[in-house]
Amino acid sequence: MIWLIYIFIFISGTLFGSFLNVVICRLPKKESVVAVGSHCPKCNKKICWFDLIPIFSYFILKGKCRQCKEKISWQYPLVEFAAGALFLGFALLHGFDNPLFWRDAIFSLFLIPILALDWKHYAVYDEIVLPGIAVGLLVNLLIAWQNGLIVETLISIVIAVFIAGLFFLLQYFISGGQWIGSGDIFIGVMLGAMLGWPQVAVAIFISYIIGAAAALILLALKIKKRRDQLPLGVFLCLGALITLFCGNNLLNWYLEKISF
Repeated sequence: MIWLIYIFIFISGTLFGSFLNVVICRLPKKESVVAVGSHCPKCNKKICWFDLIPIFSYFILKGKCRQCKEKISWQYPLVEFAAGALFLGFALLHGFDNPLFWRDAIFSLFLIPILALDWKHYAVYDEIVLPGIAVGLLVNLLIAWQNGLIVETLISIVIAVFIAGLFFLLQYFISGGQWIGSGDIFIGVMLGAMLGWPQVAVAIFISYIIGAAAALILLALKIKKRRDQLPLGVFLCLGALITLFCGNNLLNWYLEKISF
C-alpha cells in the first residue's frame, strides 16, 4: 500500500531531524556530532535508546529529562516534525521515486539547521553552509547529467551564484556589515547553487517579504525596536523552502501578470 511508503518517508524525515537536533545543539559548543553519544545537555547523563524516539519521546517524557527532570527544549520535537513534514511534502509534490524528491529532501537537511541556528544564536556556521554549497552543486549536476541538461544547469547555477552572492556582498559593504552579516553572503551563494536562476531570485524576494512582515509584527507588539537586528538567514531559508515547493508556480504567475 502506497500510504505505508509515505508513512515510512515521514518517519525517515523525523530520524534525520533527530540528527539535525544534535548538530544544532553541539555545533555552537564545538562538540563532535558523531564521536559522543546522545546525552542530556543539562546533566550530561546518557540518554537511553527508548528516549530517543523522534517526537513521541518528548511527549512521553512530558518535556523533561528522565534523569535530572530538567525541561527539554521544544526545539527537539519541532525540528523532528519539520523534517518529517518536509520529507513527506516533497514526496507528495514530486513522487517518492522522482530524483527531485531526493534533491529537495537533501537540501532541507541543510536549510533546517541553518534556520534554527540563526534563530537561536544569530550565527551562520561554515560547517553547514560550505558543504551545502558543494552538495547543492553536486546534486543538481547529477540530476542534470541524468536528463542531459548539464550545460543549461551549470549556466543557471553560475548565474544564480553570481547574482545572489553579489546582491548580499554589496549590501554588506554598503552598510559596513550593519544590514546583513557575512554569513548571509554564503547563504546566498548556497541558495544559488541549490535553486539556480531564476528560482533563487524568487526565494530572495519571498524571504524579504516574510522578513518585512515579521519586522512589522514584532515592532507592533513591541518585541523588537527599530534598531534591533533580525536573523536574515531564517527568512532566507524559509524563502528557499517555499521556493522548492511552489517557486515555479509563483514565477509563472508573476510572468503572466507582467505580460499584460
